[in-house]
Amino acid sequence: MSNICLWCRRDTSFGTGLFVNRIPAWLDDEEGYKCIECEIETIKECYLECEDCGEYTCEGNGECIDCGSEKLKEILEVNVWAKNKK
Repeated sequence: MSNICLWCRRDTSFGTGLFVNRIPAWLDDEEGYKCIECEIETIKECYLECEDCGEYTCEGNGECIDCGSEKLKEILEVNVWAKNKK
């Protein structure tokens, strides 16, 4: 498995600053990682945030899959530490 982020092609090996939060990833013919910065961009592009419970939900389904609220908003920033503290 390569230490390269399969999205931005940056090195995610130890000492690069991208090692700690990298995510194992696979494409059709390649194994590597997804750096946290690329994951954050994916979240911002593909999900909405529920204003009632704060969870992320897939764009387009119209309601939060956790609490059923219809109060969804675009994600402007992602705090990866807030999700890990629960």
